[in-house]
Formats: sequence, C-alpha cells, structure tokens
Amino acid sequence: MILAAAVIKAFGQGTAQPSLQAECLRRSGSVQRGLAASTFFIGANSGQGFGPLAGGAVASAFGYTAMFNCSAALLLSGIAAYYFFARQK
Repeated sequence: MILAAAVIKAFGQGTAQPSLQAECLRRSGSVQRGLAASTFFIGANSGQGFGPLAGGAVASAFGYTAMFNCSAALLLSGIAAYYFFARQK
C-alpha cells in the first residue's frame, strides 16, 4: 500500500507541478516571468516545508483521522477557490 501511494504521489507531482508552473508563466507577462517563477517556487517550497509540520502537529494533537480530514478539507477548499477565481476571469 505504501509503494502504491508513493507511485501515485510521484505521478501526481511529476505531472501537476510542471503543468502548474507552465500555466503560471503563461498567464504572466514576458516582463514578469522571473517574478512569477520565483513566486511559484516560494509557494511550492513553503507548502512542502510547512505542510508536514502542520500535519504532524494536527496528528499529534487530534489523531491521524483529524489530520487526513483537515488535509481533505484544505484540498477541497483550494479546488473551490480555484474554480471560483478562474470563473471570474
């Protein structure tokens, strides 16, 4: 099960991260591409750094069920926010 989860995560990150970065750079102007790329990587690195710390704090305080539920809620709220803001443009 752990191996299957690792393969799925690697596939998701290997396809999603370059796609998100390309879309970020495509939407920014040619003058602001450097700023867009650095902002993208700051967000990605912050999420990969602070996410496990926050997840560990939630898991130690409330248990793993709460941690997974919080992660799912954050994921769904991010999808909803993207849908809302993408629809406005």
